[in-house]
Amino acid sequence: ELQAETGTLQSRVAELEAEVAQRDLQIDELQARERLQETQWAEQANALQRLHLDKEVYLLNRVDRSLAEQHDLAATAPSAAHNASEDTAIAGRHMTGGLDEEDSRTLMELLECRKEQIEVLVQEAE
Repeated sequence: ELQAETGTLQSRVAELEAEVAQRDLQIDELQARERLQETQWAEQANALQRLHLDKEVYLLNRVDRSLAEQHDLAATAPSAAHNASEDTAIAGRHMTGGLDEEDSRTLMELLECRKEQIEVLVQEAE
């Protein structure tokens, strides 16, 4: 009777060990899926962040150009290599006199601030 009970217990132990091994495999598979989904989520978040930064740089450039046009600051036609620092430098050198000195200085400070914002955003996007 003891041998029969021992045999039953040994077979039950073997079943439980097999079940534990199967559950370990399931846990490993679930952890792999979780890591994959976390990676995909991080990639999507990074892509959205890059898109947002690109949009912000674009909008800041548009605001700078609009300000320059509204206040009669000369600006050159945009090109592929055209950037915000060129806008600011050109605007600073080509004031046409539509603003008084204080307004001109304030506008130039704003354009310089925008240029710095754009540079920081471009660096973050890279």
